[in-house]
Amino acid sequence: GRAFGPVAELAGRNLARHRRRHTTTAVMFILSISWVIFIASLAALFSRTSLALVEHFNGADLRIQADSAESSGVKENLAKLAGVTAVSEVKYLRSRSPGGIAYDVVASDIVGLKQLWIIPYGIDAGIAKALYLERLHFEQGGIEALDKLAAHSPPPAPARLATAEDRGAVVVESETFAAPAAQVAVTREDEIAPAILSQSVARFLEVEPGDLIRLSFRLGSTRKDKRFRVEAVCSAVPGFENFRSRVAHAVGSGVLLPMASFQTMTEAAPLDALQTRFFVRTTAEESVQRSVAQRVRDDFDIRYRFGVKATAERKAEARKLYWATQVLFGLLLGVAIVIAVFALIASMATAAIERRWEVGVLKALGLRRGQLFRMFLGEAVVLTLSAGCVGGAIGFCLAYLFVLQAGALIEVPITFTMPYLTFGATFAISLAAGALAAHLPTRRMLGLPAAEILR
Repeated sequence: GRAFGPVAELAGRNLARHRRRHTTTAVMFILSISWVIFIASLAALFSRTSLALVEHFNGADLRIQADSAESSGVKENLAKLAGVTAVSEVKYLRSRSPGGIAYDVVASDIVGLKQLWIIPYGIDAGIAKALYLERLHFEQGGIEALDKLAAHSPPPAPARLATAEDRGAVVVESETFAAPAAQVAVTREDEIAPAILSQSVARFLEVEPGDLIRLSFRLGSTRKDKRFRVEAVCSAVPGFENFRSRVAHAVGSGVLLPMASFQTMTEAAPLDALQTRFFVRTTAEESVQRSVAQRVRDDFDIRYRFGVKATAERKAEARKLYWATQVLFGLLLGVAIVIAVFALIASMATAAIERRWEVGVLKALGLRRGQLFRMFLGEAVVLTLSAGCVGGAIGFCLAYLFVLQAGALIEVPITFTMPYLTFGATFAISLAAGALAAHLPTRRMLGLPAAEILR
């Protein structure tokens, strides 16, 4: 009220009197502003999420995929490179070897009522030092589960003799040993090893930490079973893209096992069915990450057919894509704002023409040009600010709902960020648009004397 002086009440009455036309203008402005904020929110989401996705899928500073199953000594050689602080080796099975040999792993509850095909990963003791642990999401259990897997390293089992019962090529945990003759000997191989499950697997099997599950490693008619104790349940593990939370994604989900247990259970697997993945942690400088990645490509790529993915390199690519997308979003924002401003100017111009006689009478009664301009300015500012607030809230809510649905659908870590800069810029533009809409249609009329306006 103070900013507009004695014309504030008059501006409020005019807003109420011409509410139908102002409502139409406000709806037009709300739609434009909501589109602006929605696009800006998605742009902010893309900028944050693209970098988070790089860290999630890479898992560490360097993710090295080795097509060659022979990787003895590679871990030690990688650890000797300058700038490397930690190296972890992970082994897992192809669903089908290049030779066409299928090797399946089936997880089931302890009584076998529910069965599910999964992908087991054998992890070593250095996994916790190499991964981005801040991207590791435990739904049940905690980081100590990784320590239990790292500490579990049973010695080789003694030789076994087959029992009189013919069980084909099935190897089970209850096999007996030659001595002592009248007893069933339980060896370290029969120990229950720890395991970390994907949340989708845990939901499908209806198990939780502390429960037992059975993993069955099958190659043709050969089968090897072993029990594992669930130590933790994860919905996301960096570097392991098949750790999901929805039951619909349970088939082919991941299970983390101790490396020793994994190697024991996969002795019958052909060499080309195994794959190796290395996670390398370097010092924090991106230049060091790039130099280590290039060194690995130069020294190891030909021999081991390495595929090296450096987080620093992929982040640089994501930033380039982000700025290219920002240009597109900027063009869309500009179009939306221009539409909103012209709609507002047209509405205020119509109001000024309709109220020409009213302006003439007010000017004849002693109101100055500045006071009359503030009357129109008050109407325009109230109209643009209210429409901007409503449009901003609608655009933000739509973007937030979109993010929630996208996160639930693709199950990747999504970071929603409020576009504070765009919010501020939008409201500043709203104020400027209100002032422009009040000035352009009235500047000539308000400069005329009252007698000429009333002519």
